[in-house]
Amino acid sequence: MTNQEIYTKVRKHLLTQKERAAENGYSCRYRTEEGLTCAVGCLIPEELYTGNIEGASAPDAAKGFYLDGAEGFLHAIFVKLGIGSESAGLLGRLQGIHDKMSEHRWEEHLNQLAASMGLKIEEA
Repeated sequence: MTNQEIYTKVRKHLLTQKERAAENGYSCRYRTEEGLTCAVGCLIPEELYTGNIEGASAPDAAKGFYLDGAEGFLHAIFVKLGIGSESAGLLGRLQGIHDKMSEHRWEEHLNQLAASMGLKIEEA
């Protein structure tokens, strides 16, 4: 996946879901029991998801760091999806928007991210 494809898919997902994927309202998850997914979790098809990725750093997994833990499981998924180290910065920023920013400001932060990384705002 290209950075543009990742950004477009995640933007549409977050602005449609409009809710943080979190456990107990505060601990962000790639996928919740209720079926919510985070910014990076929405990129992972159901058949590739494993709970072993919970807690993994998406940027570290994309770069191939710490492969003996959760990042190793996530890295293997990224390889299957064609997501490489060139996407690490984008994944980290998208994860940060989902995890740390108020949902009602996601669009604003996504627009700023697109502008700063030379990405187009388009529909998926």
